[in-house]
Amino acid sequence: MSISRISALFAAIFFLLSCSAFGPASHVDVLIPAPPPHWTQAFPDLEFRLVFADPAGRTQVVRVANPGAAVAIDCSKEGNTPILAYPSRASDREAELDKAGSLRPAGGIYPSSLDASGSRPALLLQWEDGAAATVLFRLLTLGRDTSLVNATRLLQYFRAEQDPWILDLELIEEKLAAGKFTAYDIDKLPRRDVRVQAGSGEWFTESPFSSVTSQAGEEALGLPGLSLGMHGLFSTDGRLMMIDVGSNETATLWIR
Repeated sequence: MSISRISALFAAIFFLLSCSAFGPASHVDVLIPAPPPHWTQAFPDLEFRLVFADPAGRTQVVRVANPGAAVAIDCSKEGNTPILAYPSRASDREAELDKAGSLRPAGGIYPSSLDASGSRPALLLQWEDGAAATVLFRLLTLGRDTSLVNATRLLQYFRAEQDPWILDLELIEEKLAAGKFTAYDIDKLPRRDVRVQAGSGEWFTESPFSSVTSQAGEEALGLPGLSLGMHGLFSTDGRLMMIDVGSNETATLWIR
């Protein structure tokens, strides 16, 4: 083989490597977990919106009708790229995904959430990682460098909680943004027991870890340990009430 042909071959190999291993983008197959059974019962038309930052830093939203199928995306290789899968109803396609009281997302972080056990590595989103990925995504939108965060340890801290959504995410975000985050900054939001007039049915709140509470008759529904702030109270037959939990009072509003 001539020297010129060898040189051309090495140039081609370098070009291919620079476009894959050394390029700014990672081509990733994302797997969305199955929703909790009571979500599927309440929302037969449930689908997902995959939210992530592309290699240029722009927020992308991809509709996913079938959570069991792998979805190929291009995400940044800068490190600790959060990816979120927001549940939404097909009939509410223009609804704001992260509004207060909406169903909470599953999440993952590239590359910490990669599973290389199969023939092709895939990024596995989990309900347990939704809150941690939400915190990192908020940091990204503020222009912070998430590659400086120890994402593996952050995921471990959040997974240690039975329900990560009861944590004070804003405080954790502030500490991470300032570079002062420690395990001592993981605090739960203030909470209190709440009773509302919801009517008979099977009820649950927006967290995927919320248990289903059955209520018969017109007695008040007891909801123990709700954090202060806005919550969605859903029934398995499709009803929705918004609950604003204050330190002393509770306001409710029927949506449907």
